[in-house]
This record gives sequence, C-alpha cells and structure tokens, in this order.
Amino acid sequence: MERRVEKLETDLRQLETQAAVIQATLNGLVSTMDSRHKAFERGQDLILKGIDQLEKGQATHESRITEIANAPQDLSRLVMSPGVILTIVATIIAIVSGQLASTWGMRSDIRDIGTRMLSQSTVDETKQKLLEERAAALKSAVDGVAKKQELQQLEVQSLREAVLNQSRRSP
Repeated sequence: MERRVEKLETDLRQLETQAAVIQATLNGLVSTMDSRHKAFERGQDLILKGIDQLEKGQATHESRITEIANAPQDLSRLVMSPGVILTIVATIIAIVSGQLASTWGMRSDIRDIGTRMLSQSTVDETKQKLLEERAAALKSAVDGVAKKQELQQLEVQSLREAVLNQSRRSP
C-alpha cells in the first residue's frame, strides 16, 4: 500500500512537472504574440504617418492646382515653363503611385496578419482544450486512486472485524 502511495506521489509530481512545462510554453507563445502584435502596430503607425505626409503633400499640390485653376482663362496670358509642367506631372505621378503602392502592399499584409492571428487563436484554443482534458484526466485518476484507497481501507476494516469476531469465537 505504501508503494502505491509512493507511486501515486511520483506520478503526481511528474504530472505537476508536465503542467509547469506546458504553462511555460504557453507563456512563451503569449510573449511571442505580444511582441509580434507590437511590431505590427509600429509598422502600422509608420504606414499611417507616411499616408499623412502624402495627404499633406497632396493638399499642397491641390492648392497649387486651385491657384492655377483660378488663373486667367486666357491661355495667351498663361505662361508655364517646361520645368513647371514637368514638376506638376511628376508630382501627380508620385502621389498616385505612392497611394497605390501603400494601399496595395498594406492590404495583403493586413490579410496575412489576420490569417496568422486566426491560426494562432485556433492553436491557443486547441492547447487550452488539451490542458483542460489533461486536467480532467488527472482529476479522474486522482479520484480513482482515492476511491481505491477507501475501498482498501474498508476491506482492511472488514478483515479486522472478521479476525476479531473469529478470535472471540475461538476460545
């Protein structure tokens, strides 16, 4: 009986060690997810700052275009050098290409991040269910051992009573 108790204590210690390892693994995964989330937020902030700068530049160019639109409609009075025309065209191309490039890559990045986060949450849920199942199995094993011990105690008690009753009848 002492051997069984020692074996159960050893098994319990092993289970506690395994639970500690699992907990440490989960803590590491949570830490990794936190750092990835922070990096994503920093990247998103940089993208938003870039978009703000592009919008400011676009507002500046729009005010210039408004000034040009308010200029006299008589083309004979309007004089633009080739450098000004080249600057206007280059600015418009830069704004449009910058907006397209930033939104194009950002959409796929956001979709990838969403997919990764969904996969990670599925992994986390599965691990949580596994831990719950293991805890339930450990609890049922401990309950089974406790019931066996109670049964053995009852058997020992009945054997004592039988021995006592027999010893009383014998003399």
